[in-house]
Amino acid sequence: MVPFLVGLAWAPACARAIIYTTADTPPGGLAPALVDARNVVGRYRLVAEGASNPSQEGPLCSAPTFEVRHDASFVELAPGSYDLETEVSPAGARTFFRFGVQGRVTVQAGHCYSQAITCERETDLDWEQTCHLVLRPRSCSSPWFGRRVLMRSSQDC
Repeated sequence: MVPFLVGLAWAPACARAIIYTTADTPPGGLAPALVDARNVVGRYRLVAEGASNPSQEGPLCSAPTFEVRHDASFVELAPGSYDLETEVSPAGARTFFRFGVQGRVTVQAGHCYSQAITCERETDLDWEQTCHLVLRPRSCSSPWFGRRVLMRSSQDC
């Protein structure tokens, strides 16, 4: 029984991060950027939902949109500009309302980022119109290793 309890005590420390990645982040190339998939900023909880690379948009097709599932710890992206979508909800509140925000961001090779939102005003918010997703640089103390999951993509043509 004691070895079982010791194993349970070590389990969270040994848990591996789930890193959602795209086929655009090949091993051996430029080091990808790492974005926290979940973050609490002030009164808000942010959870990444999707990413698309506007440079991959064609004359007849939209850019592929990559789905980030809610079990993600991090999102790994090749260096470049992306349109990111995130779900925002009150942190620690029992009321249940969620809204989505988007933002165009640029990530650099080998850098790490945390999600944040910026709003034009705080009263009478029309969240989708006045708030935008931004990325804040952070230290890369998070593991670059973990279980990598290829994100599912969809494209409108």
